[in-house]
Amino acid sequence: MNWACATRETWDVTLGVHNQQIELAGTSAVRLDLDNAEEFRRQIAFLSPDLIVHAAGLTSVDHCEQDPELAHQSNVVIAKNVAVAAAASNVPLIHISTDHLFSGSDAFYLE
Repeated sequence: MNWACATRETWDVTLGVHNQQIELAGTSAVRLDLDNAEEFRRQIAFLSPDLIVHAAGLTSVDHCEQDPELAHQSNVVIAKNVAVAAAASNVPLIHISTDHLFSGSDAFYLE
């Protein structure tokens, strides 16, 4: 959201929403079907963006552990759908992820 706030005066910002409603002055919003790869590719082709900033995902570690299938869909399948659609439309992609990374072999990681 901070990205949109910082760029909305300079760029036409369209917020692609999946499961949430967002209203932010100076932007528009469109519901995207991130779960359906083919439909999402059609939506991206229609919107013809200059850049895609992907920040959707399930960020609650507890929720991910409780529902690994939803975590996989939200954090793997959807990320793949976005990357494939961006590549198919030749649109640059910025993927913003969480700082949650733990393989179990070490207690702490450095950025």
